[in-house]
Amino acid sequence: MKYLWINWKRFHDTIVARWCFMFRLALKMIRKDLKSSAFYMIVMTTTIAISFIFTATSNGKALTVEKVNTDLRSLPNMFAAVPASDYLNMVIIVFCCFLMFYVNNNYIYNKKNEIAILSVSGASTFQIIIYFLMQTAFLFLLACVPGLILGWFGVQVFFQFVSSIMHT
Repeated sequence: MKYLWINWKRFHDTIVARWCFMFRLALKMIRKDLKSSAFYMIVMTTTIAISFIFTATSNGKALTVEKVNTDLRSLPNMFAAVPASDYLNMVIIVFCCFLMFYVNNNYIYNKKNEIAILSVSGASTFQIIIYFLMQTAFLFLLACVPGLILGWFGVQVFFQFVSSIMHT
């Protein structure tokens, strides 16, 4: 039994050490390639802010969506009852998703040398994926705070702009 505990402890320590090493390596490479990482964060922050603004403006106002029966005869009326702002919100969110997809592809393409070095060093495909997931998750968490703050200020400015137009 003691032998199993020692092996488990050794296995656990090895796994934890590998994850810590991958995390430290991911942070080190983010700092090293600051130009690419900064561009990635700026685009993520902007995308989060735009998504927040359009979602908040679409949900913040009093939506006048009529209650529509779910039977098949009223199906054409269901789309007529949804305001145009919800369609615009959907288009903006889809655009932001495509923008994020493009930026992620560009970010990974710029890291092809790192991928080559990691694969030659003996890292498995799973480890390389985890490495890039750690990098993108860290950058995403760093971009969320300013993105939400910018989005909140953007909503305030938008509502003040709309109220000034409505009162004049």
